[in-house]
Amino acid sequence: MAIFNERINKVLRFLIEENYSSLENLSLLLDVPKQTVIRLTKHLCEKNYLVKLDVDVGLARNISVFQPTNTGIMFVIDVDEELPELREVSKVNATTIYHDLKLQQIRFKLEAQGYHSFQSSWHLTRLLRKRAEKAPKIPDYTCINPDGHKVAIEYERTIKTRKRY
Repeated sequence: MAIFNERINKVLRFLIEENYSSLENLSLLLDVPKQTVIRLTKHLCEKNYLVKLDVDVGLARNISVFQPTNTGIMFVIDVDEELPELREVSKVNATTIYHDLKLQQIRFKLEAQGYHSFQSSWHLTRLLRKRAEKAPKIPDYTCINPDGHKVAIEYERTIKTRKRY
């Protein structure tokens, strides 16, 4: 039961950071088979800790995307921790969802190499809006590499001009 609770906490914490994720990515996060994640997410949906949405991203089948509910957020955050604001998945463009899921896969590969302290552009943009500052072009992710340097990560589906970067 301790392993199950540890997985629940890890999934909910990750979803608070990332806003939402897919079965495949949660399987990578926990390093378990997809079937285990299906059982875990089903349990969390039944307890009203997660909400599941099927998103058509233009592939052969829809992708199941999971987002924490307020109950799930309250279950995992500390007493002194600020309540996070999450984007409603149903209001996010399917292309953006696919892009975010690919970025999460990049994150997992980099974490395995020692990168840490990932922060998505969505969180940075939201922080600047709270301060009433205009958000500049922010990379998809920022993180710290194993040498301690801050790194910016961009994932592009199409090649852009050099001027853009």
